Formats: sequence, C-alpha cells, structure tokens
Amino acid sequence: MGLSRPTLAALCLVLLHAFAHAQSSASPLRVFLFAGQSNMVGADTDPELAESYPPYAGITKPRADVRYAFSVGRSTSDGFVPLAPVDADFGPELTFAREVAKSTKGKFAILKCAVGGTTIARDWNPDAPDDGQKLYPRFVQLVRDSLARLDRAGVAWRLEALFWHQGENDMLSREFNPEYEAGFTRFLARLRSDLGAPELPVFLGEVSDRGIWGMDFRGPMRALRAQQRAVADADPHAQFVATSHLAFEVMGSGQPHYHFGTLGQLQHGEAYAEAYLRSIGLDPAPEIPGYPKKLPFRDGQRVRVFALLGQRSMEGEGTFVQELSKAQRKPRPSVPFRYHVGGGARVSADWTPLAPAGLFDGFGPELGFGTALDGEPIAIVKFTDGAAQITDWAVEHADASRPCRDDAIAFLRTALDDLTSRGLEPELAGIVWHHGENERYYAPFRNRYAEILRGVIADFRTALDAPELPWILAGISTKAPWGAESIAQANGELRALADSDAHIRFVDTSDLPHGRAMPGSEGTWELGRLLGESCARTEDGRPDRRRD
Repeated sequence: MGLSRPTLAALCLVLLHAFAHAQSSASPLRVFLFAGQSNMVGADTDPELAESYPPYAGITKPRADVRYAFSVGRSTSDGFVPLAPVDADFGPELTFAREVAKSTKGKFAILKCAVGGTTIARDWNPDAPDDGQKLYPRFVQLVRDSLARLDRAGVAWRLEALFWHQGENDMLSREFNPEYEAGFTRFLARLRSDLGAPELPVFLGEVSDRGIWGMDFRGPMRALRAQQRAVADADPHAQFVATSHLAFEVMGSGQPHYHFGTLGQLQHGEAYAEAYLRSIGLDPAPEIPGYPKKLPFRDGQRVRVFALLGQRSMEGEGTFVQELSKAQRKPRPSVPFRYHVGGGARVSADWTPLAPAGLFDGFGPELGFGTALDGEPIAIVKFTDGAAQITDWAVEHADASRPCRDDAIAFLRTALDDLTSRGLEPELAGIVWHHGENERYYAPFRNRYAEILRGVIADFRTALDAPELPWILAGISTKAPWGAESIAQANGELRALADSDAHIRFVDTSDLPHGRAMPGSEGTWELGRLLGESCARTEDGRPDRRRD
C-alpha cells in the first residue's frame, strides 16, 4: 500500500532533518529557546531533593558543555554560563539537555526567559501594553544579545526550536481565556519574524490537569487546552506536548499545587526532549519485549484476568525501579501484562512479560500484585490516568474532562478478545481500584465520591456483561498527606460500599510504608502484594472473599 502525499512529505522532512543532524562535525551550534511563566521558571523545585532521586543523580551539577543564558524572574546572566539551577530553582532545561546530549552529537546552547504569573494577553504581547511586564521585548533582546556574542566569537549557530510553557494565568481570566489562541498565534508570528526564523519549530507544553487547575477549574482548563491544540494543529511547525502524565507537587497539607515541583520538572524536561528527538527522527522511548511465540498458557486454558485501574498511586507516581531489588524488577514471563498508563502517554502494543514498564523509570502495584499470584494462570491489564478524577470514570458525566471510562472499557475488551482469539478462556476475575487522591482536595467531588463510584461499578459491570464482577477497593493510606479527616471519610465510605455489595471488597492499606507524598517505591510494591494476596484463591480453588 502506498503512502499518501502528506504522509510521504512528512516522512521526507523527518529524514532530511535526521540527515542534517547526522552531519555533526559540520553542524552549527544548535540554539534552543525556552520561555514561559512559573512552570518554565521552575518554581518550588529543590536541587537537593532532585539529587536524591536515583535516575537524576548528578543532574544539578553545572554543565560547561552547554552554553546557558537566561533572564529568569529577577535574575539575568552576564552572557553565557554553564547550565545549572538559578537561584536554587530549575526548569525543564536540565533533563532536556541531558537527554538531547545523550542521543545526538554536536554542542548546543539554551536561552531561557521566564517570569511567573504572566499572561500572553499582556506580559508576552508583542505590542507591549502599558500594564504588562513587557516580556516579549526582553525575550527578543536576550536572544539577539546571545546570538551576537556567538557571532563575535566566530561560532556558527542556528535557532533550533522554541519550548513554551505558559497559560495558567490567561486560563483563570474570563477576559483573557477566549483570546489565548489568537494571542499565542500573534506572539509566534512576531517572534519568528523578529528573529528571522519563519519556520522555527515550536513545542507547546500542555497546562497540566494534574495540578490544582485541573481539579477545580475544569471548564476553563478544557477551553485553554482546546486553544493550545488548535494552535499546534494550524501551524505546520508547531506541536502540542502533553504534560498531564508528569508528576506534580503536593503540599504537606494535602492540597495539590500550582507547580510541577522537583520531580515533575525533571520529567518535564524529558517530555520536551522526547518530543524534540522524535521530530528529528529519533525515538528515545524504551522498547518492551513481547512474547517471541505464544503466551505461557496451554491451549484452551482458563486464565484469570485482573484489571488494575486508578489514578496517581496506581500509576506509580514517585516510584523508581532503581530502588527495587533485582528479584523484584526481574521480568515474569508467566504473567502476561498489558498496559495503558499516563492517560495514554505509554501504551503496550501487545502482551509483554510482567516487568517495570511505567513512566520515567517508575512502576505501579502490578509488580507486587503479579508476584503474589505468580504460579496461577493470570494476566494483568492496567489502565491508569494520574490526572483523572472520579467523574472521568463515570458515563456521560458533566464534569468529565478525560476519557477514562470509554477508553478503559475498550482497552479491557480488546485484551479479553485477544486472549479468546488465542484459543484461551479468559475470566475477568476482578477490577482492582486505587482511587481518590485528587478528590481528597476538591470538596464537590470528595463529598460525592462514593455515590459516583457506585455508579462507575454498576456501569462497568453492565458494559462488560459481568453483573457480579468483583471490585477490590484499596483504601487510602492514613500516612498520605491528604488530611486525616478527608482520608477517614474516604475509607469509611469505601468500607460501607463493600458492606453493601457481596462482590465488592475493601483492602485496608494503613499499615503499608508510605513516601513523601505518594506510597513511594516500597509502599507501591507492598500495596500490589497486599492486593494480590486479597485476590488469591483458597485451597478449595475458590476466590478468597476475606476483607483485609
């Protein structure tokens, strides 16, 4: 089958771009532009905490191989300096530089202009209204001055791309929100013109649903995101970069934050690097090996299938495979695994042996769960979205913003149908649910959580034609930072829900280890083990109905 003309043209562009990058010895210095507001500045980041995360050890050490010039908040560099945090904050530039340097040849520079609490309507408006901070001319001056320094040093350069993260303040204004698409389009056109780069690639970062805005400002958030996507769709040199699968800061009070925070910013840079590398024909995503021949079951064998569904803790936010033992992270070919995580940020193409397959070197409870049930003929299907709330799992709910319900049911059906097509007899043995972190903050959802969840359970049973489908509900740890009263309310309602239905089980997680904000690596492993043990069969071969 031949390629369509648009597809062929796009393929040619990627190949040409990749060929150009391969000529590293003759390539000019690549200059990357970073701009935006507080989530580009790197507000609420901690370099010491960054160094404590195993995948990011050494990330905050100055890099003399990357030229860095900045105007961040009230700080401005005197020309180029080695890449490093500024005023104890850092944005996506640190991990972006690491990943790009790891995957490409040739040196590059980063120019960053970012100020928190700013708008495209005023502060970044090229026409510089009097009530704005006049950031557009500041940004252009930073770029021009930096490029002039390279010229004086005899360094050949090319503007490579702009990475933009901004929009929260425009989103919150009824006056500014409807004008975001027009305002950002105007900003891009003027910037490309003023810099003499009419085809400058632009990577437009999504305003994350995982932060506070995605919980109690869902309508304005949807409107802003639609405009961000519209800009990317209309501009052949722009692309939308999803960020709602990245970690997001949680304050000690249990309230979600306005900012990615330390771990989120480290992942933020990786997300931009992945998008950029793919645009030049490189794909840094790890390959997860599947089964070379057939699944580890006899023809016609009955296989119990467990679906692991949920949000941040089920996804595995704040976990690191480096903190597992070799035995814990070793693949288990006896347990087929299929996954759709991060709201679709990573999706398995087929069954794979159970092994760490999470986002950013993370993992979820599936590893401990599979270990607890290893030896039984089981398969695990995982569907998670850490940016979702309970309304996103409900059928046609007015407050839904993310398509969890439809996508999860379709993904689970596909997995079951695939097992049937392989000559097996799949039995949907249960849905294991870990819920509710985001709802603990937002009272309108928190106070209706059990009511909505009951409807979700009934709807999934109907959609999957399984009226007695077991649901295993994991309680929220009392060590979590969501407030004792809120956690007690959630766990009490879940216990009551289980008491009202013979096919619902509540699993108490209060005794499990817990990390700074999420269960962490040890807590997530133990959570999976506990949930797996609750689904084990008794000696007479029937499911164990005990409530832990």
